[in-house]
Amino acid sequence: MGPNPTPSGRFPRPASVLRSAAHRFAGACGRSVADVMVLGVRFDDEDPSIGDTLALRLRPGRLDAVAALAGPARAIACCGDDVVFIDARGDLRTLEGGRVLEDVIDLFEDGEGASLSGSPPESRLLALQGSGEVVDVVTGAAVLRVRGARSIRGGAVVTSDALYTLDGVKAHNGPVDVAASSGHRLAWAKGRNLVVDGRPFVLRQPAHALCFAFGDCFVSSNISGLSVVDEHGLRALRPSLRAHTLTVLNDGLLVVSDLMVATSEDGVDFISRDLASYVRLAEKESVRPSAKHAQQSP
Repeated sequence: MGPNPTPSGRFPRPASVLRSAAHRFAGACGRSVADVMVLGVRFDDEDPSIGDTLALRLRPGRLDAVAALAGPARAIACCGDDVVFIDARGDLRTLEGGRVLEDVIDLFEDGEGASLSGSPPESRLLALQGSGEVVDVVTGAAVLRVRGARSIRGGAVVTSDALYTLDGVKAHNGPVDVAASSGHRLAWAKGRNLVVDGRPFVLRQPAHALCFAFGDCFVSSNISGLSVVDEHGLRALRPSLRAHTLTVLNDGLLVVSDLMVATSEDGVDFISRDLASYVRLAEKESVRPSAKHAQQSP
């Protein structure tokens, strides 16, 4: 996860800007279920584009503020020994404030789930830019370019009218909401229709995230919670985990909803943490973050 720096400034408290403050978890990443970095966003309930962010380090029994970030951050990911995030402008930045890429829509850490099947992981962080280009963040190399791409979360490139693998092969012709790809396995959902490895299912509510872990396909809806497709078919797993993001770690599964973060080492038992401790941190009297985040270059 890299070093655990002290916050660049105590958490900003723009009382004159936030008319009605609300809080949510926007994303999380980690190398282990025991050490996770989380984005806690405080935003205006009437205008979610107004707000600020704390990067939080979550460990058993602990929640520490690592950095105060200007604006509501959108996503976070591990990048080698560092951690990067997409800021409100769409720039990919380090927690120290350095800009890595511009015009970033989505992130996907490719290869991190390999250890769950017994082989060592060879992970790379991929970023989708507004041009449709998928870039390896570390090397800067272009992996592929898909016109109209709007998501690579789950390891599949979703456009408005088709689904592609990271090899650039069209895997499905037609619009989908979310998708996931792992090896030769593919899952996608459109509305209440779900297809996993060619098998069709009908969901109770539309899916918002998919992933393959522990040999099964996990399906999340921010309305009906977490489900799983295994050898027995589709079944509800944790209705309370209404996640918007599912991420496979080296040793388990990371589940992020607006109201809680949960981890599992086996796909059966989940340990969750709610917003309460983050809200207490966010509401402490504080000063604004340092200029490296408050005055980011355009």
